[in-house]
Amino acid sequence: MRLLKKITFAAALFAAVFAGGGGVTGQDLSDDTVQLPAVELSENKETTEFITREQMDRRGDSDLIEAIRWVPGIIPLDAGGARNESGFTMRGLGQNSVPVYLDGVPWGDPYGSQIDYSRFLTTDIESISINKGYSSMMLGSNNMGGVIVMKAAKPKKPFEASLKSSLDTDGVFAYSGNMQTFSAGTKLDLFYAKASFTWRDVDHWRLPKTFKASDNLEPGAGGNPQKEGDRIWSKSSDMKVSALFGFTPGENIDVWASYAYSDSDKGVSPPNVNGTSYQVWEWPYVRRHTVSLNGDWTTDDFSIHAMGFFDKYNNRLYPYPRFGGGPAMSGDNAYNAWLAGNSETSDYDDYTFGVTLQGTYNINNFSKIAGNFDFKQFSHKSFDKAYLSPSTYSDTFVQTADVSENLIFAGAEYTIKPVNPLTLVTGLGVNIYVPGNMDNYNSTSGDKVTTVNSPENQAAPTAQLGAFYDLSTDHELHLTWALKNRYPTLKEKFSSLGTGTNKANSDLTAEYANHFEFGYKGYFIEKINITSAVFYTYAFDRIINVSITGDPAGYTSQFQNIDKTAFYGFEFGTEMYVSRFLSLGGALGYTKSEIISSESGYTQIPGIPEFTANGYAVIKPLETILTGGVIHNVSIIPSFEFFGSRVQGNQIATTRTALPDYTLASIKLSADFTDYVSASFSVHNLFDELYESSQYFPQAGRSYNFTLSGKY
Repeated sequence: MRLLKKITFAAALFAAVFAGGGGVTGQDLSDDTVQLPAVELSENKETTEFITREQMDRRGDSDLIEAIRWVPGIIPLDAGGARNESGFTMRGLGQNSVPVYLDGVPWGDPYGSQIDYSRFLTTDIESISINKGYSSMMLGSNNMGGVIVMKAAKPKKPFEASLKSSLDTDGVFAYSGNMQTFSAGTKLDLFYAKASFTWRDVDHWRLPKTFKASDNLEPGAGGNPQKEGDRIWSKSSDMKVSALFGFTPGENIDVWASYAYSDSDKGVSPPNVNGTSYQVWEWPYVRRHTVSLNGDWTTDDFSIHAMGFFDKYNNRLYPYPRFGGGPAMSGDNAYNAWLAGNSETSDYDDYTFGVTLQGTYNINNFSKIAGNFDFKQFSHKSFDKAYLSPSTYSDTFVQTADVSENLIFAGAEYTIKPVNPLTLVTGLGVNIYVPGNMDNYNSTSGDKVTTVNSPENQAAPTAQLGAFYDLSTDHELHLTWALKNRYPTLKEKFSSLGTGTNKANSDLTAEYANHFEFGYKGYFIEKINITSAVFYTYAFDRIINVSITGDPAGYTSQFQNIDKTAFYGFEFGTEMYVSRFLSLGGALGYTKSEIISSESGYTQIPGIPEFTANGYAVIKPLETILTGGVIHNVSIIPSFEFFGSRVQGNQIATTRTALPDYTLASIKLSADFTDYVSASFSVHNLFDELYESSQYFPQAGRSYNFTLSGKY
């Protein structure tokens, strides 16, 4: 019966989404009823997909992973593993190949170009654009897999303010968390300003009822600490403060400064739920301060954009791998060490600094040229405080690494319309790597050692060509090719400097990907929007972590440029306006992965389901349900997500099996009280599905959310 309910819910909604909306005539698409943004057929030819503020509010998205999980081709990787991080893949390529920017500032950490993106709160974000493979040269370097660009919301009225308060409960209606958001802004003739504050507290979340513990033994007696009910160590908190101030002395000039501060307490990483091999890690803080200065000048023929930023990143990790001395341990020993407060300490002290200068010139009515110069400096310093046993505890931090690098990108783009329906866009660029300091330190004494060879300067080309053909004002075809690359991160080159078993490899070079795409987007009878694409990606000189043997220093692994892989498939998305009472939307994705050659011995690519799908409906049963319109704009919004099975591990280093497919269903009821106040009630994971994105790390079961919003 449980399975039948899920299948019926998903099938009914999916059939409605893709039925075609026959017989619909006579009305335009309405922002009040359509969730997905309108397909954009603009003079700036590109393959970008957009997520709007209206979409995020309607779904209740509060962080980046929640926002992008609905985009076909993007696979969310919900929190799991020892680091308890949420990430994503884009058409098979990992997030270190897909930079994430907030108004031009890279948001991945300087060391590994990755971060727990579920910690990036999006309540102050106006829109998110998704570029897969092919992307403008104006978006800079290191975007081998694509680019995600977030745009901060600027004020639009002389005075505006919003307040949102939400309460979460778990599946048995016990308090599980809350989120509070406030923003205020003003836009006047000569200046504008806006500030926002968000606090999210997660007290806990609860596992689905069908979860069964791996054993009934207690920790300390050979058992796993996770039992049925609440997920242990699932408490966390996030805070974000942002502000911007802009000056507009003329219609064509906009200068603004922005500041953002975020602070996350990730708590203790929940253990895997299979056996006693778990570790215990804890992050008391992950902090960053970001300052940027931007300027735009636009005329009929010219536009210039300049930006500079400084982003400071710090985090602390308490790993609990030792108990009573001896070698690194897990399971009972890690658990007992955690109870006793016996941890090592690892601190990161990182920063990113950068400047960007871009310009566009409209040569005539059918051609234009654009250029981009971009410089970024990444710096990483690590410090450790060891704990071997109570008698050998060290209260002194010892520096273990100090590494940095510089990336320079120069690119140009030329757009021409040789005949009226056809637009051609060509781009060329070069991605230049300039090494910085590569200092390695002895993990015991803290003395600098000279075992790291400094790499040489490198230059990696990037190029692309796009052809966009307007079948009519409402229909467009595109055919694109792009050669993209990315340099290895500091972590891949120099991981485990001073400690650990991974051998540094300063000779790593860039990895590349050739992207091919044929796509369509357009409108039908002003009621149905469609975007679709077929794609093929060939990636080579892949950076893979491989096992090594016989190293005199005892290292057991190293990152090397050795593999070739391919990804191909199709994507389809649609939205339909059926009537003033109903609108529908959904997406399909298919991604097939293939190993062309693997000197590393890998036989499969983990973590990528072949099929994904999602759908939603916005049902408005009545325009007004109370006399005088006290309650109006009542919406019922059911939705679902389907993820196919995915393999875990590479079948050389692990024997773990594939994860089964799963379907998540949710439903939301929302209503407006006057033009300024609204409320919503949501049920997430409606059927209490037990599922995993990472093996042995089950996700939350059914939960409830109540939100009250005010906007002026």
